[in-house]
Amino acid sequence: MSSLLGAIIGKFTNQFENVATEGLAHVLGSNEQLRQVLLQYLNTKIDLTHYLQQDFEISTQFTDSNDSSIPDLALLFGSGKLLVEVKFWAKLTKNQPLTYLQKLNKADGECLFFLVPKLRIPSLLNELIQKSALEIKGELIYETNGNVILLQDFAPIAVLAWEEILTVLM
Repeated sequence: MSSLLGAIIGKFTNQFENVATEGLAHVLGSNEQLRQVLLQYLNTKIDLTHYLQQDFEISTQFTDSNDSSIPDLALLFGSGKLLVEVKFWAKLTKNQPLTYLQKLNKADGECLFFLVPKLRIPSLLNELIQKSALEIKGELIYETNGNVILLQDFAPIAVLAWEEILTVLM
């Protein structure tokens, strides 16, 4: 049995990623406790100790004057930001991941997260590494730690499953 929202959205939009982003932003924006639960969960994937117990603003379709890229979601802290890109099965855009990474300061503990279906994680990890290798001038130096890609000189990229995020927030 499908949900009412899922049945309606499926008939009236093909922008599932935007609907999912706005839904997540709404839930997080309306509940400070859930924002902290999310941060605690993200901290299990990437060291975000610097941001724990800080409140943050949420911005969807985040833009700045430096480039034309538009990450789906930004968690904005007084001391930095975390960018979140929502994907289901769409390919990476021309700005992903390098232009997004250039918005982040590794020294401030900033990070790029991708939220995808669990089945997409292995293929997206490979796609991110391959695309980074093409975009970065010179030799790509990186390591992986689970679902986290650590590119030399850039903020980390963590690929997370929607299913886990939703379970944590319920």
